Amino acid sequence: MAEYVSALGRVTEQLETYRHPPPNVPLDTNSADIIDELERSCGIFKQKLTELARHMAWVSSKMEGFLVVIFHTNISLIRFK
Repeated sequence: MAEYVSALGRVTEQLETYRHPPPNVPLDTNSADIIDELERSCGIFKQKLTELARHMAWVSSKMEGFLVVIFHTNISLIRFK
């Protein structure tokens, strides 16, 4: 997940550089196409991060339930010994 966050940051920086170029840097003739591709890349990274976050939340909720079952099972075993 950290790799997607890092990649999104790099692409966002590039996108801002093309949207707001420094005054001493000439505009690239393909800058509109580059901006479109960078925006598409940002969208893909955001989508992947959203999917990963959902998966992590699902796994976390399943593990939490699993640990609760183990905890309650151990308590009942201790009581009945």
